[in-house]
Amino acid sequence: MEPELYPLMFEPLYQPKIWGGRAIESLGRQLPGDSTQMIGESWELVDLDATQNSDPSHAPARSIIRHGHLKGRSLHDAMKLFGDRLMGRVRPTATGQFPLLIKFLDAREHLSVQVHPSDSYAAAHPDSHVKSEAWYVIQAAPGAFIFKGLKPGVTAADLRAALAGGDEAVFIDLLVRVPVKAGDCHYIPSG
Repeated sequence: MEPELYPLMFEPLYQPKIWGGRAIESLGRQLPGDSTQMIGESWELVDLDATQNSDPSHAPARSIIRHGHLKGRSLHDAMKLFGDRLMGRVRPTATGQFPLLIKFLDAREHLSVQVHPSDSYAAAHPDSHVKSEAWYVIQAAPGAFIFKGLKPGVTAADLRAALAGGDEAVFIDLLVRVPVKAGDCHYIPSG
C-alpha cells in the first residue's frame, strides 16, 4: 500500500544577516533571538546539499515537514518517497534536489551585489550553477527600490575602478535603481 500523500507544510529556516531586521515578524512569525538578532531571510522551501558562504559549515539545508505522518522528515525524503506523485512533471535538479528555493527577505540595508552565471559559463565551469531569481514584493516602505543590473555603457573597467576606489556611492551610481511597491514582481535571469 502506498503511503498517503497530503498537503505538506514546512518549518521555516531563519537566516541571520547583518542587513536584516525583524520585519518577518509582521507575517505572524516568532523569530529566534531577541530584538537585536537581525534575520534577513526565512527559507520557506529549500533542498540544498550544501549552503553558501553565509554558513561556514556549508551544511545541507532541507525543509522539514511540520505535521502529519511525515512530521520531522525532509522535503528531500518526501521527494524520494512519493516521486512523481509529489513532483508531477517538475524534475529535480541534476544532483537530485528540489529545483526551487523560496524565501522571504527582510532587507533594511543594501544587500550584496550578485552575478549569477550564464548557461555558457556554467557549462564551462562545473562548480558553478545557473541561478535565475524572481522577486515578488509583499511589503515595501515608501521610497523602496532594488538594484537591477548595470546602467547602459558601464564596463568591467568602470566596475574595477569603482571597487578599487572604495567609495560605495561611486559603485552604487553604476547600478540601475528600480522603485518597488507591494505587488511588483521582478524576474532576473541568470547571467
